Amino acid sequence: PRLSWRVPRRASLVAGTALVLLAAALWLVDRSVAPRLPGGTVTGGSNGTSAELQQASALAATDPAAALAILDEVLASQPDQPEALTDEGWIYAQGGFVVEAMARLTKAEKVGPAYDAAHLYRALVLLDDEDRPGPAAAELEWYLAHGPAPALVAVARTALVEAKAKGNKPEA
Repeated sequence: PRLSWRVPRRASLVAGTALVLLAAALWLVDRSVAPRLPGGTVTGGSNGTSAELQQASALAATDPAAALAILDEVLASQPDQPEALTDEGWIYAQGGFVVEAMARLTKAEKVGPAYDAAHLYRALVLLDDEDRPGPAAAELEWYLAHGPAPALVAVARTALVEAKAKGNKPEA
Protein backbone atom coordinates (compact mmCIF):
# COMPACT_ATOMS: atom_id res chain seq x y z
CA PRO A 1 0.00 0.00 0.00
CA ARG A 2 2.68 2.54 -0.92
CA LEU A 3 0.10 4.43 -2.93
CA SER A 4 -2.43 4.70 -0.11
CA TRP A 5 0.27 6.04 2.21
CA ARG A 6 1.63 8.47 -0.36
CA VAL A 7 -1.69 10.18 -1.06
CA PRO A 8 -2.25 11.30 2.56
CA ARG A 9 1.43 12.30 2.74
CA ARG A 10 1.01 14.44 -0.36
CA ALA A 11 -2.06 16.00 1.21
CA SER A 12 -0.01 16.73 4.32
CA LEU A 13 2.69 18.30 2.21
CA VAL A 14 0.12 20.44 0.41
CA ALA A 15 -1.37 21.50 3.75
CA GLY A 16 2.11 22.19 5.07
CA THR A 17 2.90 24.21 1.98
CA ALA A 18 -0.25 26.25 2.47
CA LEU A 19 0.82 26.95 6.04
CA VAL A 20 4.29 27.97 4.87
CA LEU A 21 2.80 30.26 2.28
CA LEU A 22 0.57 31.83 4.91
CA ALA A 23 3.51 32.25 7.27
CA ALA A 24 5.59 33.72 4.43
CA ALA A 25 2.78 36.10 3.54
CA LEU A 26 2.49 37.25 7.15
CA TRP A 27 6.26 37.65 7.37
CA LEU A 28 6.28 39.65 4.14
CA VAL A 29 3.50 41.89 5.41
CA ASP A 30 5.46 42.47 8.59
CA ARG A 31 8.60 43.21 6.58
CA SER A 32 6.88 45.63 4.24
CA VAL A 33 4.98 47.77 6.74
CA ALA A 34 7.28 50.70 6.09
CA PRO A 35 5.06 53.63 5.13
CA ARG A 36 4.77 54.59 1.50
CA LEU A 37 4.55 58.16 0.39
CA PRO A 38 1.22 59.16 -1.09
CA GLY A 39 1.16 58.21 -4.72
CA GLY A 40 3.99 55.71 -4.24
CA THR A 41 3.90 52.60 -6.38
CA VAL A 42 3.56 49.02 -5.19
CA THR A 43 6.19 47.80 -7.65
CA GLY A 44 9.83 48.70 -7.73
CA GLY A 45 11.90 48.74 -4.56
CA SER A 46 12.02 46.30 -1.71
CA ASN A 47 8.50 47.22 -0.57
CA GLY A 48 7.24 46.50 -4.08
CA THR A 49 9.04 43.17 -4.16
CA SER A 50 7.54 42.23 -0.81
CA ALA A 51 4.06 43.08 -2.04
CA GLU A 52 4.59 41.08 -5.23
CA LEU A 53 5.90 38.07 -3.31
CA GLN A 54 2.96 38.31 -0.93
CA GLN A 55 0.52 38.44 -3.85
CA ALA A 56 2.19 35.45 -5.51
CA SER A 57 2.06 33.48 -2.24
CA ALA A 58 -1.64 34.21 -1.91
CA LEU A 59 -2.28 32.94 -5.46
CA ALA A 60 0.04 29.91 -5.47
CA ALA A 61 -2.51 27.37 -4.25
CA THR A 62 -5.51 28.61 -6.23
CA ASP A 63 -3.97 30.06 -9.39
CA PRO A 64 -0.37 28.84 -9.84
CA ALA A 65 -0.13 30.31 -13.36
CA ALA A 66 -0.92 33.80 -12.03
CA ALA A 67 1.56 33.29 -9.18
CA LEU A 68 4.23 32.24 -11.70
CA ALA A 69 3.55 35.34 -13.79
CA ILE A 70 4.12 37.57 -10.76
CA LEU A 71 7.23 35.67 -9.74
CA ASP A 72 8.57 35.95 -13.31
CA GLU A 73 8.15 39.73 -13.05
CA VAL A 74 10.13 39.79 -9.82
CA LEU A 75 12.84 37.60 -11.31
CA ALA A 76 13.02 39.73 -14.47
CA SER A 77 14.19 42.67 -12.36
CA GLN A 78 15.94 40.64 -9.62
CA PRO A 79 17.16 37.33 -11.09
CA ASP A 80 18.82 36.32 -7.83
CA GLN A 81 15.82 36.88 -5.52
CA PRO A 82 15.89 33.69 -3.38
CA GLU A 83 12.28 33.86 -2.19
CA ALA A 84 10.92 34.25 -5.71
CA LEU A 85 13.18 31.46 -6.98
CA THR A 86 12.07 29.18 -4.14
CA ASP A 87 8.38 29.90 -4.58
CA GLU A 88 8.61 29.41 -8.32
CA GLY A 89 10.58 26.19 -7.84
CA TRP A 90 7.99 24.79 -5.46
CA ILE A 91 5.12 25.66 -7.82
CA TYR A 92 6.95 23.83 -10.60
CA ALA A 93 7.55 20.86 -8.29
CA GLN A 94 3.87 20.68 -7.42
CA GLY A 95 3.07 20.68 -11.15
CA GLY A 96 5.49 17.79 -11.80
CA PHE A 97 8.12 19.88 -13.61
CA VAL A 98 11.05 18.47 -11.66
CA VAL A 99 13.89 19.78 -13.83
CA GLU A 100 12.56 23.34 -13.69
CA ALA A 101 11.88 23.01 -9.97
CA MET A 102 15.38 21.78 -9.15
CA ALA A 103 17.01 24.48 -11.29
CA ARG A 104 15.23 27.23 -9.37
CA LEU A 105 15.59 25.66 -5.92
CA THR A 106 19.29 24.99 -6.46
CA LYS A 107 19.83 28.57 -7.65
CA ALA A 108 17.87 29.88 -4.65
CA GLU A 109 20.21 27.97 -2.33
CA LYS A 110 23.28 29.32 -4.11
CA VAL A 111 22.21 32.97 -4.09
CA GLY A 112 20.57 32.87 -0.66
CA PRO A 113 22.14 30.00 1.28
CA ALA A 114 20.51 31.10 4.54
CA TYR A 115 17.00 31.11 3.07
CA ASP A 116 15.73 27.94 4.71
CA ALA A 117 12.60 27.25 2.63
CA ALA A 118 14.77 26.51 -0.41
CA HIS A 119 16.47 23.71 1.53
CA LEU A 120 13.18 22.15 2.63
CA TYR A 121 11.54 22.24 -0.78
CA ARG A 122 14.67 21.01 -2.53
CA ALA A 123 14.84 18.11 -0.04
CA LEU A 124 11.23 17.16 -0.73
CA VAL A 125 11.86 17.14 -4.49
CA LEU A 126 15.04 15.11 -4.02
CA LEU A 127 13.17 12.59 -1.90
CA ASP A 128 9.83 12.30 -3.69
CA ASP A 129 10.62 13.06 -7.31
CA GLU A 130 14.29 12.15 -7.78
CA ASP A 131 14.50 9.26 -5.28
CA ARG A 132 17.77 10.60 -3.85
CA PRO A 133 17.38 9.99 -0.12
CA GLY A 134 21.00 10.78 0.85
CA PRO A 135 21.06 14.34 -0.47
CA ALA A 136 17.46 14.83 0.73
CA ALA A 137 18.45 13.82 4.27
CA ALA A 138 21.37 16.27 4.23
CA GLU A 139 19.06 19.10 3.14
CA LEU A 140 16.48 18.19 5.79
CA GLU A 141 19.09 18.02 8.53
CA TRP A 142 20.34 21.47 7.51
CA TYR A 143 16.79 22.80 7.51
CA LEU A 144 15.97 21.40 10.94
CA ALA A 145 19.22 22.78 12.38
CA HIS A 146 18.57 26.34 11.17
CA GLY A 147 15.38 27.46 12.89
CA PRO A 148 12.70 25.99 10.63
CA ALA A 149 9.18 27.34 10.40
CA PRO A 150 7.32 25.76 13.32
CA ALA A 151 4.42 24.73 11.07
CA LEU A 152 6.80 22.65 8.93
CA VAL A 153 8.92 20.94 11.56
CA ALA A 154 6.71 17.83 11.56
CA VAL A 155 6.78 17.65 7.74
CA ALA A 156 10.57 17.97 7.71
CA ARG A 157 11.05 15.37 10.46
CA THR A 158 8.73 12.89 8.74
CA ALA A 159 10.55 13.38 5.44
CA LEU A 160 13.91 12.96 7.20
CA VAL A 161 12.81 9.65 8.73
CA GLU A 162 11.68 8.49 5.28
CA ALA A 163 14.92 9.64 3.65
CA LYS A 164 17.03 7.81 6.21
CA ALA A 165 14.90 4.66 5.89
CA LYS A 166 15.21 4.73 2.08
CA GLY A 167 18.92 5.41 2.33
CA ASN A 168 19.46 2.33 4.51
CA LYS A 169 17.62 -0.09 2.22
CA PRO A 170 19.85 -2.46 0.23
CA GLU A 171 19.83 -1.99 -3.52
CA ALA A 172 17.61 -4.45 -5.37
